[in-house]
Amino acid sequence: MTSSRTMGETEPLDPARELELQFLARQKPMLEATARGNSTVQQFYDGQKVFVTGGTGFLGKQLIEKLFRATNVSKVFVLLRPKKGKAVELRTNELLQDPVFEWVKEHRPKALNKIVPIAGDVAEIRLGISDKDWKMLSEEVNIIFHMAATTRFDETLRVATMINVRGAREALILGKACKQLKSYVHVSTAYSYACDNLIDTEVLEDFYKAPIDPDTLIKMVESVDEARLNIISSIKEPSPGWLDMSNVYGASGIILGPGIGLMHSFMARDDIHIGLVPVDYVNNAILAAAWETAKRVAAGHKTPKIYSVTASTRNPTRWEIRRDYPTPAAVGWGFIWQTQYHFVFLIYSWILHLIPGHIIDGICAILGKERRYLKVFQKMYNMCSALAYFTTNQWRFVDDNTASLYDSLSTIDKEIFDFDVRKINWREYMHIWCLGLRKYIIKDGLKGTVYARKKQFVFKTLTYIIMPIYLFALFKIDKGISFPVTGSGLARCERPDPHHVNLRRLLREVDLERKEI
Repeated sequence: MTSSRTMGETEPLDPARELELQFLARQKPMLEATARGNSTVQQFYDGQKVFVTGGTGFLGKQLIEKLFRATNVSKVFVLLRPKKGKAVELRTNELLQDPVFEWVKEHRPKALNKIVPIAGDVAEIRLGISDKDWKMLSEEVNIIFHMAATTRFDETLRVATMINVRGAREALILGKACKQLKSYVHVSTAYSYACDNLIDTEVLEDFYKAPIDPDTLIKMVESVDEARLNIISSIKEPSPGWLDMSNVYGASGIILGPGIGLMHSFMARDDIHIGLVPVDYVNNAILAAAWETAKRVAAGHKTPKIYSVTASTRNPTRWEIRRDYPTPAAVGWGFIWQTQYHFVFLIYSWILHLIPGHIIDGICAILGKERRYLKVFQKMYNMCSALAYFTTNQWRFVDDNTASLYDSLSTIDKEIFDFDVRKINWREYMHIWCLGLRKYIIKDGLKGTVYARKKQFVFKTLTYIIMPIYLFALFKIDKGISFPVTGSGLARCERPDPHHVNLRRLLREVDLERKEI
């Protein structure tokens, strides 16, 4: 038997994989500095016992991984909610299967034995922790990272309050009960203060008055019947572009949708500076903030400090879809029609998503296959609608405390716990982000990039041929036919649109100012 390749000839490296290796090589100085173990922040964590809520979330997993990779903590207590008959020990094993822990498994496997699962639920009183575990935590814990939260923009008021408000209160109660506590870090989105009255103004690193008393809100959702009531992939650590499935319904979904050729309409303003920040930068800032908090408390300071970790002020960027390293799993050309107007976005959604969704699902029904495309398009519409408030408005987040914190770090700590957003090359980062989506969400193995580029050319050509025919057909078919605006997944539309829309009239009157990103 003879090989199709001559002896010694190797298969060429895929361009996407080659780019990933270039980014991985940049980790060498950080890994070498980490291995020495003599930085000030690292020494702060030596022998400490840490309690983490939200440890199974996107942010929490990477924080735990960084603790094991860069510090010598004694224990990491992780609050886990038993579910579907799974004990917390089994959930711990599932957590450790995430690719984020690959480096630790290979280089520091014994560190993973330091995880201690604590059964509980952040939405319950006393975090759902048993009296025995509560007593143990209050006796042992030195550092608390409260990171648990629901990040769904369409979450019910009851669930959001129980987790994000009451959960925060109960975690603080635990913190006050801890006899050896050195530092307590509460993690929240900078957009907590992204209110209407602060649009286009500065959002300070300060405590703002809540629009409703937290205890009043908690009592309301506890007693009132239910019926009446944006972090992105890593830039460097533990590997470039790491993310998980929870990212699909946030900012990463806006990159993923066009990347696989499914999402073609988006609602955003061109002049908006988006507040994106890589997950590893956030966690590095969190770890440094815990160190500084302990230092400030020891010096007699009692006022909590807020650190805003965002790039929208010091290193702003705008939405940009990169097509340089497409996935072979794409089912269409990655183009986008963008608008800042809700009514135009509604029309784009009908033309590019909902009508094709009905057609494709109809064909699937005839062929006896699962009808799923309309549901996918409806989810994308809901996601874009939920994010529209943030992609069409802007806030100037002041981050002086964060900048001062970074400047206070030693040279070695700046290497190990980097969160200087001024250094982010956004065009390069978009490549990293796309690679991460391919590797961890699409899971195409970073192979077939050259084929995918050819495939995108074919899709683009077909789109230019089919789109005019499709639009012309809509004009011809839509003679007096009206389409219900609130049907087929658009019931979430809250604008005063007409009940029925004549597509021919709309296409004639509305300027379809297409923009390819």
